Amino acid sequence: MALDNFCKSLKSECRSSLEVRHPSWIDEEMFNILRKYNVAFCISDTAGRFPYLEEATADFIYIRLHGSHSLYTSNYEEEELRSWARKIKKWGLTTFLYFDNDYRGYACQNALRIKEILGLV
Repeated sequence: MALDNFCKSLKSECRSSLEVRHPSWIDEEMFNILRKYNVAFCISDTAGRFPYLEEATADFIYIRLHGSHSLYTSNYEEEELRSWARKIKKWGLTTFLYFDNDYRGYACQNALRIKEILGLV
């Protein structure tokens, strides 16, 4: 599989993540390859536009939050942020969380708020 060859070429000293944008990528073989090379499956909230799964495939978690109601433009509500914080704590792994809902500065506001919820400030 091309994905296996690609992952094999990645430098092991760098952390890598794969964000899929088409449902045809979602199968057990893909997850097994990511696990084999310690590549994180990107947990991506895209307001339903692209596949959404919560699957840990590496020794870290990588999350991209593009907007839960409207892609790039929706503000995450308090309970949504608290839900993400609970998941992060439950996984118990180093987590990289990227907010891409930058319309009206929501990304910055949401990042600061989830840091507070997680007790990181």
